[in-house]
Amino acid sequence: MTAGGAIRIAIIDDQQLFAEGLARIVEADSELHVVAIAAGPSDLPDVASGQAPHVVVLDYRLADDTGLAAVPAIKAAWPDARVLLVTGFASEHTRTQARVAGCHGFVGKDESPAAVLHAIKAIARDETVGLESADREGDVLTARELEVLALLGEGRSPAEIAQQLFIGVVTVRNHVQRILRKLDASTQLEAVIVGMRRGLVHPPQARDREDTEAR
Repeated sequence: MTAGGAIRIAIIDDQQLFAEGLARIVEADSELHVVAIAAGPSDLPDVASGQAPHVVVLDYRLADDTGLAAVPAIKAAWPDARVLLVTGFASEHTRTQARVAGCHGFVGKDESPAAVLHAIKAIARDETVGLESADREGDVLTARELEVLALLGEGRSPAEIAQQLFIGVVTVRNHVQRILRKLDASTQLEAVIVGMRRGLVHPPQARDREDTEAR
């Protein structure tokens, strides 16, 4: 298969149906060409010299880990490739994770095929897509604060959170106060609601769905 001058694409997704469907959409665009499909970082195929992908479309949820854990392996195999992270449950936290991991773009699986193709082409032009944060840097919740917020969303008391996280109750209350300030919330319930709106806290059914996808 030849594609002179086309943008070369690799797709990493452990859901074969999605990967093959995306490959068909990509191949229908004359500017794009799929050179590799893999289920995970351990399956990255060897590609011919001069055929390394320009853009790697990486699923956030892989069988053994998050797609973000695959970024170092991708960079080792294809140093010049740029990474577009796709996810079925986009959130500000995931967006931040993608940015920190070194991804160049972020797009939800619910986006239209045209939007995904646009993101691929933009990233190939050395642009970034979808990584802009809605929060000021000082207002981004830390990993521990996100844990505390998630447990508040489950209705846990400070004492229960302290026991689960192996920290003191006073420490939990300090985390809660910082969460309220960063989310501009007056109560714990309001903080949880704001967190859900921003995608920082997932409703129980959404968490169950993510756990199922991860398996």
